[in-house]
Amino acid sequence: MAKKDIITQLDQKLKPLGFLRKGSAWNRKIGSVVEVVDLQLSSTGDRVTVNVGVLDSNVYTVFWGAKIPNFIEQPICTVGLRIGELIDGRDKWWLLSDSNADVEIVGEVNSRVLPFFQKMHVSHAMENWLVTNDVRKKKYLPPIINLAILMIRRGATDEGCKLFDEIQAKPAGLWKVRIAEISARIGCAK
Repeated sequence: MAKKDIITQLDQKLKPLGFLRKGSAWNRKIGSVVEVVDLQLSSTGDRVTVNVGVLDSNVYTVFWGAKIPNFIEQPICTVGLRIGELIDGRDKWWLLSDSNADVEIVGEVNSRVLPFFQKMHVSHAMENWLVTNDVRKKKYLPPIINLAILMIRRGATDEGCKLFDEIQAKPAGLWKVRIAEISARIGCAK
């Protein structure tokens, strides 16, 4: 099975639901939220996985100080994950040599990803997901920054600003400057 065959099958599922495709990624905008499905090919070229994301355009604007792009890539989403996290909590890749890969992927997108999107249409659900998935303990900073922004937007300003202070205290190279800019933009700067 070729990646293009899986793209065709996902197109047939997602386009009627309002998703637009660019390459091997799909976007659907609902209000201020953009849902993202992205088919990723492994570095060896023999397996694929599905990356999933939900972008809150207001969080993006605070984070980057700009309007959202016309098409959203999964790494810039407010909440981002791989489909395996929704299936069994483990990373999931399908072999392209598996003749049922397209059917399985479309089935998992239908039964796991689309219901996940439904839950993520409100910022408190995004915040809860980030907290539940313990992003504070991980080294990758964007989800932690998104969490702080969501906290402040909810009204937990002290807690969100404290989180900015915590991550700004860690050596983070160029992220240190970005975090200071975001912190000032949202009103946490001292």
